[in-house]
Amino acid sequence: MFLLDLGDGAYLQKLETRHAEPLFKVFEPHREELARWLPALTQLTTYEKFRRYVNWYREQDAQDTAFGCGIWLGAEPVGLVALDEINVANLSASMECWLIPPARCRLLGTRACQAIVSYAFEELTLERMVLRAAADNLLSRIGIESLGSRYEGTARSFELIDGRFHDSAVYALLAGEWRETCARVDRVRVRSAKAKDVDWLTPLTGPEIRKEMRSRSHRVFVVERQGVLVARLPGAEVAEITRFVVAPEAFGQQVGRRLFEVAEGTLRRAGATLLYLRLKTPTPAQHRAFLKRRGLRPVAADLWVKGL
Repeated sequence: MFLLDLGDGAYLQKLETRHAEPLFKVFEPHREELARWLPALTQLTTYEKFRRYVNWYREQDAQDTAFGCGIWLGAEPVGLVALDEINVANLSASMECWLIPPARCRLLGTRACQAIVSYAFEELTLERMVLRAAADNLLSRIGIESLGSRYEGTARSFELIDGRFHDSAVYALLAGEWRETCARVDRVRVRSAKAKDVDWLTPLTGPEIRKEMRSRSHRVFVVERQGVLVARLPGAEVAEITRFVVAPEAFGQQVGRRLFEVAEGTLRRAGATLLYLRLKTPTPAQHRAFLKRRGLRPVAADLWVKGL
């Protein structure tokens, strides 16, 4: 059985005919919203059509030209990720992914894509992955860019969606670039702050960090001399990010990403189900883009939240 663990009870499993029914049940209520950016999904209006869609991936898998995986959270399916257009001669492929809206707050789509990309490069030994998104689908483009892929251009009038043509932003990711991205992430070590860190944290964040490090309601996560994230647990199920700073010389080195990943895992294990932070306004566009990549969404001008 083909399984890829995504952590926190989530995993990928290769599609089987028996998966069509539970997948269709979670897909159907969100079909119109999902089809906004994946127009082919508009055709899946009945269970029988959806079953043929699942079986098509099984047939392509037998021919080594494509395969699809259900994205599962515990016993429930929440989406699908597929490796398409596998070309064994050119060692290339493309990827497609959809996730029902209630599951997006946990970054399952990003984690599923990361797992499939890793499998494609490490197990199938492919060299090139092509990823596409409608040019005005900013959230999908942010997710694609978070994988380390590079923008290669725009295919004009590439897809017909809701009666009008949309341009498609085309990205590509090479095996060497993926391994370089993974290596950068692996080199970033996140740990809890220690008393000795005050000497370098104070110039980076200000003197308030001393009080936060002593507080029992705060968790202080650091990457040595490169960044810090402070979270407060004001209630049993709520966590607030009160401070998040990355040193300018550490920009682009995955420090912020790793701080968020480790902090979220720790807070989730502590029982938190909701994470929020308040931004100072105005906030630079690149800061808002980073928060979107981490799964946070604005509910007010200065308040961003996500489920854990």
